[in-house]
Amino acid sequence: IEFTTTTTTAEITTSPVSDITSSSAITGGTIHNDGGEKVIDRGICYATSESPSIENSVVKAGQGIGTYECTLSDLLPGTTYYVRAYASNNQGTAYGNQEQFTTLCTLASVTTTSVTYIALTEATVGGDITSDGGSEVTERGICYSTKEMPSIEDNKEIAGNGTGTYSCNLKNLLRGTTYYVRAYAINSEGIAYGNQISFSTSSVMATVVTAEPTDIGLTKATLGGEVTDDGGAIVTERGICYSNAPTPTIADTKIELGEGLGKFTHSLTNLVMGNTYYVRAYATNANGTAYGKAIAFTMGTTIPSVSTSTITNITITGATIEGNVISEGGTAVLERGVCYSKNELPTIEDVKVESGTGLGVFTCELNELDMGTTYYVRAYAKNINGTAYGEQKTF
Repeated sequence: IEFTTTTTTAEITTSPVSDITSSSAITGGTIHNDGGEKVIDRGICYATSESPSIENSVVKAGQGIGTYECTLSDLLPGTTYYVRAYASNNQGTAYGNQEQFTTLCTLASVTTTSVTYIALTEATVGGDITSDGGSEVTERGICYSTKEMPSIEDNKEIAGNGTGTYSCNLKNLLRGTTYYVRAYAINSEGIAYGNQISFSTSSVMATVVTAEPTDIGLTKATLGGEVTDDGGAIVTERGICYSNAPTPTIADTKIELGEGLGKFTHSLTNLVMGNTYYVRAYATNANGTAYGKAIAFTMGTTIPSVSTSTITNITITGATIEGNVISEGGTAVLERGVCYSKNELPTIEDVKVESGTGLGVFTCELNELDMGTTYYVRAYAKNINGTAYGEQKTF
């Protein structure tokens, strides 16, 4: 008599999961009985949904019965996985009990992409968060500084939350300045920074203003100007240039008067009596030479002679100033009065109070002054040859 025992699928259990990291874990299985048929395939199947099968992700572990171990790798951080051991023979595939685990969270993965726009005082910088590290990105953006390796403790521009690409417009930057930037992303694990890139804001030529010529005499005049903006690059030379042509340049006659921002003056001598001159202030930086407007002035036959006389009736907000036009300088005095300022040597480009024309004594009432403040005052008189100033007085 002959008989054949029946065969079944194998008997298998799944081992507990251990050594869990943000991207890997170790588990395995034990095949207790091959079911009467050789186990030709065994291993671990896993998925992010319950009851995984060999149709999902699989790590193979050879053949036969016994205990085996598998390392699951390339897992997503902060993600829950379900695993089952499996064993296949000719009767089919058997699965062990289901185990589950959650990978650890990490910092987000962030890249600083590129600077897409640069202007005088602003720039646009981008970032890309390719992974949230298994925990929601609650803040992302760009941090920047004039020093390397900036952090959010320096300057930052926020660009919302979540993963993906984004850009930030950085404003109120310094012109002609090198900045360092890094994208950043914050999740529950902390702050992640992207690679550092740098850029330099644009520079332009300086901005310079030509001062009105003063103290014009028969052969001398006081000329000057002011550099109000260096254009983002150091002003290495400034001064005045002048000629008998309407648009003088530094290729004509120039007087160098230092460097940097601020006002400057110079008293020219040995000019030709009765000649008309044109003057322009200039300033040179790395981007070129800028000029103020050209101002014409004519040397005397002469300018008037004027004196600053008395200061009376000083109150908390006013004073009375007396001046005297002693000589017209050969042509009629077209305007006279008083100019004043909180700075020394005031001119009619500061604040002036007019008081008629011609020769003689005149008075001017100064009102709406600041209390407890020192003012400088000079009488002035203008004819076609220019503006004359009296001596400076203060109150």
